[in-house]
Amino acid sequence: MKNILNTAVTIVATIISTFLAQIAISKYSAGNLEYQVKSANYQSIEKHNSYEYKQCITLINLSIENNSNFNEKNIQVKIPNIYETPFNNIEINSDIKNIEFNKTKANFIQIPELRQKEKAKIQIKFTGLSCIDTDILYSQNDLYISSDSSLAQKKQKFFDKYYELTFMISLLGVLFIIILSIALAMDVLTPKEKKIASLEKQIQQLKDKKN
Repeated sequence: MKNILNTAVTIVATIISTFLAQIAISKYSAGNLEYQVKSANYQSIEKHNSYEYKQCITLINLSIENNSNFNEKNIQVKIPNIYETPFNNIEINSDIKNIEFNKTKANFIQIPELRQKEKAKIQIKFTGLSCIDTDILYSQNDLYISSDSSLAQKKQKFFDKYYELTFMISLLGVLFIIILSIALAMDVLTPKEKKIASLEKQIQQLKDKKN
């Protein structure tokens, strides 16, 4: 019984230490540029000279964060199939200064510099006769964000990013539950007389050590 509980305690300690170690590594290791993107399409019917036509508005909310250990410079954002023509309109808003736009090219967003832990939020409003396939914006191969020193990656949740750690912790957790269940079952099935005898034996051993 005692050995089983010691094993269970060891497993719990391993889970906690592994989890804390991974958090420390992820926090203090060199990071990179990370981004998040959300988009949606909205359709409406417009009238012009008694002629009705469909119009589509695509809203793209882009967040770029510098998790590197240094300032990232000359950041360029390339979004496929989004550039201004005589048949559409693009409006861009951002919460940071010194951002540059070139609406007629694919790499129409340029950020001169992002400091450490600085985040840039950009909203793009695309109005045209047809909608943009927003699925491509969630593909890391199509949305291209880079700087002079690194290539941005899509931001992931902790347990998605460290799925191997998640699997190991889950496995150890299941093992802990199994061992604890065995220990409880053994405790319930052990006769009371045997427990008393075992306790008396342990007390006697402690007395012998003192003597």
